[in-house]
Amino acid sequence: MADLPGAGSLLECAFVVYSPSAKQRCLGISDEILARYNLTSEEVASAMVQGAALRRARGHCEYGCRR
Repeated sequence: MADLPGAGSLLECAFVVYSPSAKQRCLGISDEILARYNLTSEEVASAMVQGAALRRARGHCEYGCRR
């Protein structure tokens, strides 16, 4: 998608997180949510969206997610 002309006007930044530790580190997902729900559950997905929106609003797309 990012290779398409004009994609930058739609895609400002992205978070690609798979592991539980990446979900915590990059998106701020709590231990409680990860322990209570399946990693691919609606609850975890909702928390990921909220975490991504918060980090985008704070400008965290600038540096990405580091170990």
